[in-house]
Amino acid sequence: MDISVEKAHRRGDAATYVEQVASELRDLAVRNDLDFLAYMLDMTRQAAAMESAKSRRPSTVATAK
Repeated sequence: MDISVEKAHRRGDAATYVEQVASELRDLAVRNDLDFLAYMLDMTRQAAAMESAKSRRPSTVATAK
C-alpha cells in the first residue's frame, strides 16, 4: 500500500470516528436543550462526514513504480 493511501485511510478512519462521537454528543445536547452546543456539534459532524467521504474516493494520483 502506498504511504499516501495508508495515511488517507487512517485520516478517514479518524474522521469517521469523530463523526460518530459528534453525532452522539449532539443527541445528548439536544435532549438537554443545549441548542447552540447541539448546532456546533452538528457542524462538527458534517465536517467530519465530508472528510470521511473524501478519504473513500479513489485516488487520482498515479504512483511511480
